[in-house]
Amino acid sequence: MKEVQHIAGIGLMSGSSLDGLDIARVEMDFRKEQGLEVLSWCITDAKTYRYPLNLVESLKSLPFESAKRFVEMDDILGRWMAEHVLDFLKFSQKRVDFIASHGHTIFHHPRKSSTQIGNASIIAAKTGKRTISNFRNMDTAYRGQGAPLAPFADFHLFTEYDVCINIGGIANISFRQEKDVIGYDICGANQILNYLSNEIGLEFDDQGKLACEGNINPELFQELNSLEYYREPFPKSLDNMQTMNMYVPILNEYHIPVKDLLSTMVEHIAEKIAVAIPQLSKKILLTGGGTFNDFLVKRIKEKADTMKSFIIPEEKTISYKECLLMVLLGLFRIECLPNSLSTMTGAEKDTINGLIYLPS
Repeated sequence: MKEVQHIAGIGLMSGSSLDGLDIARVEMDFRKEQGLEVLSWCITDAKTYRYPLNLVESLKSLPFESAKRFVEMDDILGRWMAEHVLDFLKFSQKRVDFIASHGHTIFHHPRKSSTQIGNASIIAAKTGKRTISNFRNMDTAYRGQGAPLAPFADFHLFTEYDVCINIGGIANISFRQEKDVIGYDICGANQILNYLSNEIGLEFDDQGKLACEGNINPELFQELNSLEYYREPFPKSLDNMQTMNMYVPILNEYHIPVKDLLSTMVEHIAEKIAVAIPQLSKKILLTGGGTFNDFLVKRIKEKADTMKSFIIPEEKTISYKECLLMVLLGLFRIECLPNSLSTMTGAEKDTINGLIYLPS
């Protein structure tokens, strides 16, 4: 039997909600024998750094800016990330073997390309740590969707569950089908709920209280359920812009109170998540910021089979699961093992993704 090895990595995640940069230090014990088996893992330290308003606005508008501005923002965000990684290293005061950074997605075109910014070479240079980034493009080179990534962590780290659902800006699901793992994006989630909350000056709908007070609009509910995306076969994925373009024009057609829009959208998300859960599954893990939306979770449970058990883990796992994923992807890249599975993305083969930057 191969000896047990130990690593400590830092994962960086900038999500579609633009609420900030999540950073977490993760320790893993693993063994290399017919691949790589993670024996145990632990999120030892974690912190979220809020984006300043000017950076949020720049990231929002970047898809419509010039190529010159795109290159500038890649460096600006890379330097901002590096500064906050240095702050995190002071906060943690623990050994780190590598940094794995997702970057911030600006363009995502399934089966064509996926583009993230946040220059990882700057992170490596400023921190003196080996830094890995660009975790999607080898998959898209083999005609994969380049997403979702989350099911890879579900497959390796959360094996005790029949189904794993992450409710972030976009909701995704993964589950085992015989020897394979299937994963895909279900629907827009927090990204759309936050957009609606922003319309009345709120950052988000705390615990889903506004949605709970609202009324479901039957016509809007039916129109949302009829979106073309839901008829596409999986594997399939959504990006930020596609998600906004899918939902926002429809929502804007309905001149009803925001709490009614929120209530209808929550009902729609709950419906799509409940329908996506395989019939025979019993033990379901719920993670992501959407698990803090009590009303949404309640509606998912009410719409699902009563035999199903929904488990919500500790807050650190909920909030920093994607950082945990980054460290896992980075570990597999360092070990030169596939870190994207064709059954998740529709690629022609399993692929090894990630560019490694070594500090001088």
